[in-house]
Amino acid sequence: MRQNQNFYKTPQNSRVPQKSSFELLMEIYVLNQSKQLQELKNQTGIMNDSLAKLTSKVDSIEIHNKMLETQISQVAQQVVVSSQTTGIFTGQTETNPKGHIIVLLLLGMVNN
Repeated sequence: MRQNQNFYKTPQNSRVPQKSSFELLMEIYVLNQSKQLQELKNQTGIMNDSLAKLTSKVDSIEIHNKMLETQISQVAQQVVVSSQTTGIFTGQTETNPKGHIIVLLLLGMVNN
């Protein structure tokens, strides 16, 4: 049996160096930091894409607003021009400057 006991023993010169608990903790720490850094890069990429889409939408809204402003100013100019034209009713009534209205009703003349 003594031969079997010696068979399982590790020779002294082929010993694998054991890492200290500090070294193990540092390896775990570095691995976790690498994972967090990769996740941060992924999130940054997603945020950059979202920001680019939002910027595009804001630019589109700004262009649309400028078009609306132009249309509103054109309509305002047309209103001013049309209100200055004579012979067009403005929609506001004016009182009779004489204060009363004389109505004449003429009936067809009857020849006797």
